[in-house]
Amino acid sequence: MNRLKLSENLAFLRRRSGKTQEELAVFLGVTKASVSKWETGQSFPDITLLPRLASYFDISVDELIGYQAQLSKEEIRKIYIRFAEAFENRPFEEVMKESREFMKEYYSCYPALLQISLLWLNHYMLAEGKEEQKAILQEIVSLCMHIEQDCGDREICSDAEIIRYMTFLMLGKAQEAAEALEPRFQPEHLMDQADTILVQAYQMSGRTQDARMFNQSIIFKHLTMMISDSLTYLMSQLQDREGGQETIDRVGRVMEIYHIDRLHPNLYLQFAYARALFCMAHGQQEAARKQLGIFVESTISFIRNGIQIYGDSYFSEIEQYYQKFDLLQMPPRGRKTIWDSMTEALDHPAFAPLTDSGDMKRWKQKLKEGRDRL
Repeated sequence: MNRLKLSENLAFLRRRSGKTQEELAVFLGVTKASVSKWETGQSFPDITLLPRLASYFDISVDELIGYQAQLSKEEIRKIYIRFAEAFENRPFEEVMKESREFMKEYYSCYPALLQISLLWLNHYMLAEGKEEQKAILQEIVSLCMHIEQDCGDREICSDAEIIRYMTFLMLGKAQEAAEALEPRFQPEHLMDQADTILVQAYQMSGRTQDARMFNQSIIFKHLTMMISDSLTYLMSQLQDREGGQETIDRVGRVMEIYHIDRLHPNLYLQFAYARALFCMAHGQQEAARKQLGIFVESTISFIRNGIQIYGDSYFSEIEQYYQKFDLLQMPPRGRKTIWDSMTEALDHPAFAPLTDSGDMKRWKQKLKEGRDRL
């Protein structure tokens, strides 16, 4: 991340302008020795001299001191990845401290703050003790509220609000999240039609390729959301043999028709895991074993290949579309952390009858070996 670079900038600007330390000192009414110490970082000019220095070189004070209030998407992406990798390789508290310092330094760069809130939400469970985890979740809520109150970008504010509600769930404030979200989902609201209107606007303005690309993206978005929502529904049906099986059958047909195993591997492995839990709930250990095998193999492939939105002959434009949003392609956690979370998934109490089986031992060994190779 960027740090203040007053000393380096001052020396560079003076040389570029062809001025001597003596000339700059005379202009500012200070000694040549003072200028020399500023340029070597031994001391710094009085804050009241900064506007005069900036004016002398015809730049802003921010440029003079090397302060960058806003970061590009690429810079934010790199910073997120750097922190995510640090969380799995260095002491948690040490990385949290650095990420907090970053947050304070870029307190007005709202896209960066949004990603920091996601970073913390994806890693808070690594903190030792429930109280420390709860404190970090509270920090996320406060940070999201700052974004919502002070950021002028409606989309960023909306994303911050959703992250805040996700955090409410982690804090056990499900009722508060429900009450806040319920008014959003009313059939009379017209925002649900915005996607269709944009496609029509592209078409009517002659932007055929944009219309095709965006239309595919919204079909893909609604398709994957429908499957994700169905998996959530299935988790509430684990004890409902008939209803749960119907959900599995319907979702399975949709996933097969749209080749979700290739288009969205993460959804595919989530489906296998949910099916395994359902099978165990109804004493179908062999069926559960088969689904866990799919889950493990899909997990290994997913982690090795990274998070990626794939296309096919039907969704021929979505890869190009999602490439414009590189933040969506970022892994939410470091690979080691993902390996660990997948291993923990096999320790679910529902799978206790399979703990001593050869398959379970082999799967855990494969996951361990994959992690160790990183």
